[in-house]
Amino acid sequence: MIFLALNQLGIRAHYLLVAHWIADNFPNSQLPSYCKKFKDLSRDIGWLAANYKEVAKGVMRDVSRVRIAMANNK
Repeated sequence: MIFLALNQLGIRAHYLLVAHWIADNFPNSQLPSYCKKFKDLSRDIGWLAANYKEVAKGVMRDVSRVRIAMANNK
C-alpha cells in the first residue's frame, strides 16, 4: 500500500501524508506489527503515526524502504 500511496502522491511525499492516504483509501487493511499495541485506540494509521512516535518511526522506515526499492527499479 505504501507503493500505491507513493505512486499517487509522489515518491517524496511526507510519511504522514502517506499514512493518511492509506487510512483514507484502505481503512480496513491490516495494520503493521508496530501498531499492535495501539489497535484498541484506532485503526487509522494516519492518526496513529501523528500521535505515537513508535508508529511514526515504523511508517518512516517502511516509506524509506519502498522509496529505495522504487528508485532501484527505474
